[in-house]
Amino acid sequence: MPYKGEIHEKAWGHELWIINNEHYCGKLLVFKKDKSFSMHYHILKDEAWYISKGEFIYKYIDTETASQKSVVVREGDCIHLMPGQPHQMIALEEGSTIFEVSTQHFDSDSYRVGKGSSQLDPEDLPF
Repeated sequence: MPYKGEIHEKAWGHELWIINNEHYCGKLLVFKKDKSFSMHYHILKDEAWYISKGEFIYKYIDTETASQKSVVVREGDCIHLMPGQPHQMIALEEGSTIFEVSTQHFDSDSYRVGKGSSQLDPEDLPF
């Protein structure tokens, strides 16, 4: 039976939750230009992304060298994030979108290691 997904508003845009159950999770992450989610990781969640629209700066921490790295990813690129991999996305275009598939999502399984658009104080903003 057709249904509407759940919209979860975020400071960086919104998530459209297609499904989240004990077997898997599917979401669309739609970003505002120049916005980001926090640098974070998951202990339980194994996730894969498909960039379906736009461009992002993908930042991650190499956990073997403790160095932060970044690369521009574009429409058609895929990223697989293993549990424990710190990651952050910054949208370079309005409406940049990620299709995410993963194991079940739990809010309690997100561990922040750096601020994103949701955590920035007004005095941190450039205007």
